[in-house]
Amino acid sequence: MALTVERAIVRPYAFDLGLRTARGRVAARRGWHIGLEADGLCGWGDVAPWPGFGVDEAQARAALDTLDPAADPSALPAPVAHGLEQARLDLAARRAGCSITALLGLDPATSVASHRLVADADEARAAVADGACALKVKVAADPLADDDARVGAIRDAAPDIDLRLDANGGWDRAAAADATRALARHRPAWIEQPLPAADVDGLVALRRISPAPLAVDESVARLGEPALALAEVAVIKPMFVGGLRRARDLARAARRRGLTVCITHALESPLGRLGALHLAAGLEGPGGRGVHGLGGAAVEVRGRLSLPGGPGMGWAPREAAR
Repeated sequence: MALTVERAIVRPYAFDLGLRTARGRVAARRGWHIGLEADGLCGWGDVAPWPGFGVDEAQARAALDTLDPAADPSALPAPVAHGLEQARLDLAARRAGCSITALLGLDPATSVASHRLVADADEARAAVADGACALKVKVAADPLADDDARVGAIRDAAPDIDLRLDANGGWDRAAAADATRALARHRPAWIEQPLPAADVDGLVALRRISPAPLAVDESVARLGEPALALAEVAVIKPMFVGGLRRARDLARAARRRGLTVCITHALESPLGRLGALHLAAGLEGPGGRGVHGLGGAAVEVRGRLSLPGGPGMGWAPREAAR
């Protein structure tokens, strides 16, 4: 029997981030937690927009101010749809005494491998020593010569690990062509979002000449399934595609095309990150070997994150957890 939501809760959050990308430095991450209460239970979801992914904070706040817990998520901005769906799934799973993955029709792995974000050779060495399964490096914020030297130093420090370079759409067509040629000598597993998400023709042309595999991220959030024709790798953030079910469906479509799939979060709170972890574990299945981008979703041991036990998402607000 469906639960009738008795009360909806919206709580803002913020924490320091200090991340530098091709779009500039992001000092803080902000968002909202949505709680849906019914029959003595509460399910929780995360809403965390990000500039460049289609919805800004003002638009998300406006949607939350008039949020109907029974609304069709597909009619809402993607981050708000994500939070509402996640809260509903969490509430339903708590009531049923099952996991989120069960409601998504998935049979999860017990743990998921994750890459580690590093900025230099020292961080790369430390990550490898700690058991990281792959390394992610931000590029395109500096001149190509500087990126080339830094990525080369990271490769020298970690000669045998998968190296994932992320440009965050920071190059134009000419710069992307030069960068993919130059950086390919460092044997990257892929170069992520070398061009802005809207430059579909540029991505098509770059894929033909790039000596390194390309990945799409912002393009998936902007275009949905058509973006899967633009690269060899799909980086999928449930927050920006409108929820866990939509992300699941895009991941399945990507794999049918033969693409590598990397499920990751949007650097939101641990609540949103946990949702991405549940999805990644479900997509991998008990025998999965994929490496995703889930740092901070749970306690990491030797590059792997274990799923929380018990029903639902495995998360509660601090005051409820005490």
